[in-house]
Amino acid sequence: MVFQTGGESRKLALTFDDGPDPRWTPLVLDMLARLHVRATFFVLGSAVEAHPELIAREVAEGHEVAVHNWVHTDVYGVGFSELSDSVDRTREAIMAAGAPSPRLWRPPYGRVDAPAMMVASLKRMDLLLWSVHTPSTAEAAAVKDTAGAGSVVLCHDGRTQPSEALFTALEGGVRSLLERGLTVTTGSDLLAFV
Repeated sequence: MVFQTGGESRKLALTFDDGPDPRWTPLVLDMLARLHVRATFFVLGSAVEAHPELIAREVAEGHEVAVHNWVHTDVYGVGFSELSDSVDRTREAIMAAGAPSPRLWRPPYGRVDAPAMMVASLKRMDLLLWSVHTPSTAEAAAVKDTAGAGSVVLCHDGRTQPSEALFTALEGGVRSLLERGLTVTTGSDLLAFV
């Protein structure tokens, strides 16, 4: 289970939870294209099933697609079989939409217990949580100060109804990180240095 890395690589991971969402995900993808950076999308299987074209776009633009859960529910205390089925179902939806088999998983709310650790281990998935959270416009703008080499930045492109103002602030913050010489990349790319 990883929250952040040591930062030797001068990289940080930019991640988005709760999509794909037909309103917000395209805005995020447009922003990432303007910045010329890649990110990881921790997706809900039910949303993937409803909007597979957004997964296809994420993959075509070089982003990583990873497992969040089938639906956005707290998995803490959920039995092994139910949890395993949810991860499998989400992985299958991701692959059916054209993405490679995901190697990363982030349970909703970042709550992990023994069954979740066992599911991750048996499915050979890495649990990637976060070290910097951007739930508000102010926190998204402050990412330039709160994130650094080795950070895992959590953003949202669905469910919580982000705003255009939040994405504008995030874009400015990420641009500042790039100007400091940091590389913004996917979770798997960051973990390659662990």
